[in-house]
Amino acid sequence: MSYNDKFYSIILLIAVFGGWAAVGLDVTLTGFLAPQLYSTFRVSSLSEPSLLFGIGDGIGAFIFGLINDRLWGRKLTFMMTILGTMIMTGLSATSINWAMYSSIRFLAGIFTGGEMTAGWVILAESIPNNIRSTFLSISQGGISLGYALAAVFSGTFASATALGWRWAYIGSALFALIIFGIRVGIRESPYWQKVASTIKNEFQKELAEKASNRQAISEMFKRQYLFPTVLILVTFAFMMFATSPKDFYYPSWYYQGGITGVSISASAITFAFIGFAIGQFVANLVEGFIMDKIGARKAVLIPLGLIPAVLLMWFIPINISVYLDFTILFIVAFFFQTAWGFMPAYLPAVYPTRIRHTAVGLVWAITYGVFYSLSAYIFGGLVSVHNWAPIFISQMIGYAVFAIGLALLGLEIKGKSLDFLESQKEVQKSRTE
Repeated sequence: MSYNDKFYSIILLIAVFGGWAAVGLDVTLTGFLAPQLYSTFRVSSLSEPSLLFGIGDGIGAFIFGLINDRLWGRKLTFMMTILGTMIMTGLSATSINWAMYSSIRFLAGIFTGGEMTAGWVILAESIPNNIRSTFLSISQGGISLGYALAAVFSGTFASATALGWRWAYIGSALFALIIFGIRVGIRESPYWQKVASTIKNEFQKELAEKASNRQAISEMFKRQYLFPTVLILVTFAFMMFATSPKDFYYPSWYYQGGITGVSISASAITFAFIGFAIGQFVANLVEGFIMDKIGARKAVLIPLGLIPAVLLMWFIPINISVYLDFTILFIVAFFFQTAWGFMPAYLPAVYPTRIRHTAVGLVWAITYGVFYSLSAYIFGGLVSVHNWAPIFISQMIGYAVFAIGLALLGLEIKGKSLDFLESQKEVQKSRTE
């Protein structure tokens, strides 16, 4: 890589990383602002907005996937998703009742769904094969910055006043605006440029035949893509179902006093969750590097460490030491995030350029839009009555299925070029290396 190429790769990484930070900030603010939201809207659960956000997220990933692959291309989609995220995050601050807040969270989910997957695609198509997994995994680390900012914003801006929590959302929107500015200089994906004219011509023909979307989706379930798609859908569904509590409800575990019911101060909770954010970021640094150097089939087993980590969080009282809380949350976050570092490096490599975002978007729509949303709704009710056992158990089971299932798939992407599954010989080679 030339100096200019290296510099551009770093800028693109920052742009994708920043998008995930904006998304992470927007998503996790809901959990950190729970006490203020309960007070303002006179509710006792976050189930409704959490469910609607997740459904919107899944819908957005699929819709923007189709638009990206068929019409706009990578750059325009990349710009529009962060712009929409910024607008909807800002509008969340204007909510005057629970119905309005929940509706805006649904719309915010649509844009964040597109944002979450658009960044993976453009980054995957712009980075050399030998460091692609590292860059994609690091980009996912933006979620850790978003988590840290949410903890800080909720503790700084969101004082216990009618306007306090609204300032946190305004701050989130301004952060997204900064990321939008960074993206202005981003170039179109070289992979997309090679196939754009062909795809658009085929799309116009398919529109006339009213078959375009069906053909893109059906290709995921044909030939060499069938088995990977089915196993990815199953394993990702389990993982997504296990994930929503840490995004929306982990702060409530500490507000409620953990296993003993003895709570700690708000400042102690903020400090402890800085450990959570750092753990997420470290995981993203490590997971992609291991995928590039050792291989995806071994790296996917790392998330199994979440099982003992969750047991530590569950059974160790939170009022022993804030430094112990910090350490436990660091460990839990690390193993949670290894799966989320694996996912963006893995999914874009499985599917070909012509349907890449459509396929990734459909996987996201089914697994995140359905199973993540469903768990957010179900677990929100359990959190409101302090029933955490089903939550922690489901998280351990979900990550076990994810890691073991994808390890059994045996599809190696280390050093492979994108579109490698187009060749049946490469499919066999990837499973024997």
